[in-house]
Amino acid sequence: MTRTFIAIAAMLAAFPASAQVYKCVEGGRTVYSQIPCATGAASTTIRRDAPSGSAPGSGAASGQSAAEQEQAFRKRQQQQAEAAKKDGAKQQEAQERQQNCATARSQLANFETGGRISRINANGEREFLDEAGIEQEKARARSLVQEWCK
Repeated sequence: MTRTFIAIAAMLAAFPASAQVYKCVEGGRTVYSQIPCATGAASTTIRRDAPSGSAPGSGAASGQSAAEQEQAFRKRQQQQAEAAKKDGAKQQEAQERQQNCATARSQLANFETGGRISRINANGEREFLDEAGIEQEKARARSLVQEWCK
């Protein structure tokens, strides 16, 4: 009887012990792992059995089957890929705006320096702009600067 009691007590003592999960933030990316974070990474320790550490709708907490967990995982992956694609598109658009702004400012600076300004016409011949043409091009360059350099 005492052996049975000791065995049951040992199993009950081991029951609350569970693996720890580490939340590591490295370069803006969040990674969850069972091993401690690398040095220099922001880290948080999460216990699996703690209600605050379990995400709502996660597999163990809501009793989902393995297939449902896999489907939820694939959905999260797809959402992350879409978010990364949108972020990449926004970054590229910002780079294009910056480049267009620099070009527009350069053109405006060329027109404001004064002197003779020429351009190539449709026939491939060089033509020099008169004062009215230069003022017209300055106004166009200013509007481009306002458009691209907000």
